[in-house]
Amino acid sequence: MDATWLSVQSMKLNHSIIGAINTLSIHLKLTSGGEQGIKPESEIEEAKTTIEKWITEFEKSLNAYEQNSFQALTGINPRQQQLVKRFESAKRKGEFSSKIFRDPPTKIIGLLSSGQPENIKELLQSLSDLRALLEEHNQLDIQNLVPDL
Repeated sequence: MDATWLSVQSMKLNHSIIGAINTLSIHLKLTSGGEQGIKPESEIEEAKTTIEKWITEFEKSLNAYEQNSFQALTGINPRQQQLVKRFESAKRKGEFSSKIFRDPPTKIIGLLSSGQPENIKELLQSLSDLRALLEEHNQLDIQNLVPDL
């Protein structure tokens, strides 16, 4: 596959994850403030499932990258591999302070399903940091697709 196609695939996946993060974040902010959510519960559950599946797969790539002594991985999309490298770099440099960067990413899956008010702030911060990383990654995909921008 060429770089253009990989960038398109990466953007499509990131867009779906960012959309799920936005849906869930808005819902959590509204409901924690005593307001009624604006999305049906089925969409909220779908967003949680999308995030959970992505985090589970992403952590597998992270673990493989760490076990491979931070060298290139075979069988992983190069754009996904770049995201894994960037995540590890941000984690080592302390660029983000949320739970998803302090602990294994799958630790926030428990926060997704807990529904405990004391976990909402930590979950929202982790989702916000993850969104920032994915948006940064999307910018690189855009540069790959339209280099003159």
